[in-house]
Amino acid sequence: MLVDAGDILLCKAPNNWVTAVRVISVNHSENMTLIYPTAYIAETPPDIDDPFLYTICRENEIYVTWVDGIVSPKGFQKLINVPLKEWEIKQINRQNSYSPSWLGFINPAYYAWLEKNDPELYDKLVYGESDENPKPAIIKSLHATKFWNIIKLIDLDDEENGTEVAIEKISSYSEDDIKAFEEALSQRLYKLDTKLHAEQIGDNAYQNDETYFSPDYFLYARCYVVAKGKEFYNEVVKKPKNMPKNKEFEPLLELASTAYERKTGEDTEFISSVDYETFSNEEGWAD
Repeated sequence: MLVDAGDILLCKAPNNWVTAVRVISVNHSENMTLIYPTAYIAETPPDIDDPFLYTICRENEIYVTWVDGIVSPKGFQKLINVPLKEWEIKQINRQNSYSPSWLGFINPAYYAWLEKNDPELYDKLVYGESDENPKPAIIKSLHATKFWNIIKLIDLDDEENGTEVAIEKISSYSEDDIKAFEEALSQRLYKLDTKLHAEQIGDNAYQNDETYFSPDYFLYARCYVVAKGKEFYNEVVKKPKNMPKNKEFEPLLELASTAYERKTGEDTEFISSVDYETFSNEEGWAD
């Protein structure tokens, strides 16, 4: 199902009540969609003029988030398309958060409802006392343009010092933006972590579970793809057969941590919303 700016998508919360997601923008070149979870949650579907359909859950703009894909995943039903409000239009060019999962954003309204109606269960879910439906992490990701402008500063022909200019640039950012760069990088490496891409890396390509395969080398091969820049990366994401052969660029992994240390004198303890280590993208490795 294709989605457009202004769409309202209905979905089920973990308690089987109805909640809704609002689509603000669709970025076809980045294959991403800007959405926010609405404040609507009830046992029955809403009327199209219900004000909660046009209100961010908890009225927190951190929930205005880019998600992977321009096609809505299973579990969503289009209710109606309503022109964007003025405040929604203003969100499009802001540095919004990022999440790899659409389905993670059916939960905020549920948690707001739960906090009010069942605080005991809320505490268990949010503070790790239960394995049920963990609270989704909302982690800031660096704006795509800013991220790729940093990547342009990398000299792939100089593995020893090719990242120096990029590191200096990143270290001039705020601590939050340095972490946001790491989040943006992690998301892109995670997206390349698929069996189809692993099968196309050359001499060290994945063959089967019985044949030796280096997870580390595949990670470094994915680093090379990102380091080559936006256009190359997007092409390889879409067409795994275009994965470069026998190429890797491990230094990419040290950009954020080195920049953070230069700025603060301390090691970063940041943990991204996804793990970029090989085999972490379970959907990408599913048969």
